[in-house]
Amino acid sequence: MKKIIVCIFVCSCFLLGISLFNPSVFAQEDIQSLKRQVEILNKKVAELEAEKSRKSLAPPNNLQGFEENSWDPFAEMDRLQEQMNQMFQDPFGAQLHRDQSMIQHHEFQEPDFNLEETDVGYLIKFNTAGLDRKKIDIQINENSLTLSGESSRETEESNPQAVMRSRSFGKFLKTIPLPVDADIQKLKTEQKGEVLEITIPKKKINS
Repeated sequence: MKKIIVCIFVCSCFLLGISLFNPSVFAQEDIQSLKRQVEILNKKVAELEAEKSRKSLAPPNNLQGFEENSWDPFAEMDRLQEQMNQMFQDPFGAQLHRDQSMIQHHEFQEPDFNLEETDVGYLIKFNTAGLDRKKIDIQINENSLTLSGESSRETEESNPQAVMRSRSFGKFLKTIPLPVDADIQKLKTEQKGEVLEITIPKKKINS
């Protein structure tokens, strides 16, 4: 740094037409002036060296002095990204972009149902999509009908990086209140596609 300052000073003298090797050019006051300028330049050099020393001792997260410090934020980001990629590798070393399977357990929502009244009775339509029909149970109470069962639903999503398979399962319990004139002893059920139809006739009124 001192060499750079001295070179700048010499070049300035040359441009101003001042010869450093001709004693007749300098008067006593010129010599004193040059000494003061040299002192100022030395002070400036000391300040610059002290500033550079402080920057070199600064921690890597200091936003100042990126060019002087060897710490490279972009290289650090690459390193962290590599660590994240390794965390997402499966136990057999498969990368994230390969096909993968995942089982997800979600709380199952109650299936939809609809209760309709006809001239001769009541019709309950129960959506069984995604349900295990073999495990659907119907319990008849005095003034209500209770449906219970289990569900198991599997979905698949794909994108350029992965194929994700998820499975949701759960249990449901639904109680449907029935009108007082519903003849639950004559209840009938029929499966039509994904809809379970429950037919309950009305009680005959003795005249």
